[in-house]
Amino acid sequence: MSEVEAVTVWRADRRYRLAAAAVVAVLLLLSVRVLLAYGYLALLGVGLVLAVIFQTWWMLLRPKLSAGPDGVEVVSGRGVVRLPWKEIRRCEPGPDGLKIVLAGGREVLSRVPQQRKIAAAQPTEADLTAAYLAQRAAWARKPTGSVPTYTPPPKLAKT
Repeated sequence: MSEVEAVTVWRADRRYRLAAAAVVAVLLLLSVRVLLAYGYLALLGVGLVLAVIFQTWWMLLRPKLSAGPDGVEVVSGRGVVRLPWKEIRRCEPGPDGLKIVLAGGREVLSRVPQQRKIAAAQPTEADLTAAYLAQRAAWARKPTGSVPTYTPPPKLAKT
């Protein structure tokens, strides 16, 4: 019986997503309140607030990286990029996100996971993700043994 490979998804840190969602909800409620109070005179201001909400969604809530049996999918920037495993050559974590280098030298930047600026004694999620993607891509080009799996970093205990 063969194993079914799980799809792994990386997004912005949960606390950032929750904070952004709370800010978006408050801005929407305030926009509705202003529209009810001032009517069409407030349309320009509300339009600007909606643009800020869209930009927050686009830059923080939308980006994700997912890896499954068919390859890697990067949702970032202006679109969705699907990368077959056999095309991936290496992955490099950085403060702007994970840079995925493909055959032919093409590079794709995934905004998540991002490398922390402070060096830690233990590997970060970005380090582990880059290592997993590189191992999985190498396995796709030359399968030996079992399919590599992603092991997330241990959660730090709060003191």
